[in-house]
Amino acid sequence: MNSLLRVSMFWLVTLFFPALTMAQEWQNICSPGVTFHQDSLANLKAYRTDSTDIIGFDTLFYSFYAIRPSPGFLACSDTSGGSVLGRKILKRSNGDIIFFNQTLDSIVIKTQAGLYDSWKCCDLTYGRHLNASVTKIYADTLLGVEDSVQEISFQAYNIGGDSVPHIMNGKQIVLGKLLGLLEWFDIHLFPNDTTRYFLAGKSHLQIGIQLVPALEMFDFDIGDEFHYDNENSWGHWYHTMKTVLEKTIYGDVDSIVYKYERCYVEYRPQPPPNTFFIHDTIIETIDLTNWYWLELFNKLPDEFIRLDEYSAHKYFRKIGSHENRVMVAISYLDYNYYSQNCWRDNWPDMQYYEEFHCEKGLGYTYYITREVLGSGFIGEYISSLVYYRKGSEVWGTPWASDCFTLVGVDYHEAPDVSLSIYPNPASGSIISIKTDHPGELTILDLQGKSRLRQAITEPTTTIDVSDLKSGVYVVKIVGEKGVEVGKFVKQ
Repeated sequence: MNSLLRVSMFWLVTLFFPALTMAQEWQNICSPGVTFHQDSLANLKAYRTDSTDIIGFDTLFYSFYAIRPSPGFLACSDTSGGSVLGRKILKRSNGDIIFFNQTLDSIVIKTQAGLYDSWKCCDLTYGRHLNASVTKIYADTLLGVEDSVQEISFQAYNIGGDSVPHIMNGKQIVLGKLLGLLEWFDIHLFPNDTTRYFLAGKSHLQIGIQLVPALEMFDFDIGDEFHYDNENSWGHWYHTMKTVLEKTIYGDVDSIVYKYERCYVEYRPQPPPNTFFIHDTIIETIDLTNWYWLELFNKLPDEFIRLDEYSAHKYFRKIGSHENRVMVAISYLDYNYYSQNCWRDNWPDMQYYEEFHCEKGLGYTYYITREVLGSGFIGEYISSLVYYRKGSEVWGTPWASDCFTLVGVDYHEAPDVSLSIYPNPASGSIISIKTDHPGELTILDLQGKSRLRQAITEPTTTIDVSDLKSGVYVVKIVGEKGVEVGKFVKQ
């Protein structure tokens, strides 16, 4: 039996025969899908199995690669380790679960241990070790699921068997038969960090916190109305009202095009005239195959996201609720490649920072960008949702009762979307781009890297794509009349 078939059979057993999994006592830790852990400040960590190996009767699970800071000023970040449960987890047939921290020390949890059973959990420095003991077994309910639970406590001992001081003394983990780790520590830093993480969600059981797709975040209906406050550090501000007029879904919900009535009053400190009033309609395209949306909403906390040869991202997430709606806060750090596989975040010289807050059915509710300028002055741009109306649901304080009341001017119609690409899929080396709104054309791969750029001046333009590899590409045209986005497949 080949390894792929063995792995497939393992997941079938785990998913469809839970009684067999439960018979292994408290071993249900590496569940399918994504498991979220959350600290007391709502910061998220996650675990997802990316691959497995069957070793005899044992199973080795591999997490996604994470990017973690390393000690020391301007030290290279660790990009070889794993998520909150480490890079790899060994599940033994005898019921032992073995984790590995950042220095590859093993941490042993005996899931078949009985009440008051004790064992050596991991080695410490100077011949010391950390002992683990089952101190409680009881029934509990978490995230609406009833489970059998055990508490495992830690105590440090020296080589002579005498108890010694350690930051883990008296600390516990909590393990459930069905839900796995309920309370835990970051394995990457164990046993030198006491920040506790609590089970916050499991995707395969659809309980607790889940990744919210961009489609659900930006799912608007005709008639939905949104009001925003926008300002920056230089005294430039504007108040915006947007109402959904049309909604068009393309493909298998690959993209959504919204048409809005928009009005805003804008104030600029300089030069005069200082105040502007706009009332028009605009087109906004949400391309769910675009690398930006895929990366922003699908990547997990700490996941190592290499953008190209010299740059990478690391995302931070908080998921909560606001006015009974799921709310996601997302920010990220830029990492740069230096040499010999050395990655560093650019925090001491950080030039740019972004943070987004999104709510289900409302899209962006808060957005901030921050720049460090040459003199060290920090410039900021902030946008906040201050009012919305969705059907009978109303929240906040509106800028005005309608657009005309806010700006007092008639509106101008937005151009219709006219971009077409053919043949699509493209089996040859040439594609044709047809658009009524010429401008600068860019072809990007799904990682967001520009592969081709040229000016579009005619209604129909032929493009040589012979240098592109097979795959899906995004076409973006930026012109005086706005932005048009499409995609094509190169065979």
